[in-house]
Amino acid sequence: MSNRPLDTATAAATDLPILPLATIIRLDIVGDPVYCWTGLGDLTFAPGATGDTALDGLTFVGTGTAVEIGNATDGLGGSDALELSLAGVSITDPILRQVIYNHNRWQFKAAYVWMVLLDPVTYAVVGKPFRIKTGRIDQMPYDEDKGKGIVKCKIEGQQAYGKQPLLTRYSEQKDINPNDISQDYVYSLANMTASFGTVSAAPVIVTDNSDFYGDSRDFY
Repeated sequence: MSNRPLDTATAAATDLPILPLATIIRLDIVGDPVYCWTGLGDLTFAPGATGDTALDGLTFVGTGTAVEIGNATDGLGGSDALELSLAGVSITDPILRQVIYNHNRWQFKAAYVWMVLLDPVTYAVVGKPFRIKTGRIDQMPYDEDKGKGIVKCKIEGQQAYGKQPLLTRYSEQKDINPNDISQDYVYSLANMTASFGTVSAAPVIVTDNSDFYGDSRDFY
């Protein structure tokens, strides 16, 4: 099982007879990242406040009970998938539809989930949040009934991608890992004039692969 160490003050608070809990969520959706938590009001962490660089310096918007969090469990291969659910939304909302239908904006993007303990009287944060899930957004299915729908977000651990096809092109490698520029050379190699004994030019970085791959988006 994975090790999830607790801050000293957080660990001490676990002995209290009443222990309010809240969940903090970060989804790195392109153009519309989600920073929220299951409490009320905004929750802000100053830079360096917790020592978690994925958490510090951000403000998380309170959602109350609008977001449902699945169970964080561990298996033999690591942490299992974690599902988040947002119910009672309008699937016809233009912004929401744009995010859901455009897989490039959320699939494989980083996702983090923390648990945080709250003081039973003041509901202030006790100690520091601790991560219960670090992974990537894998699926975002939705369902609709009578104008209201439910959107689910499935977060998988990195190990989940080891034995299954990702249905992506090699040219999309930077969508998964922005630091991997290996595919920037492919377009140059396919179109350069062969020469010997000269210094190679820098690769031509292509952001739109439609001319190279054609108009079809069904080729993988």
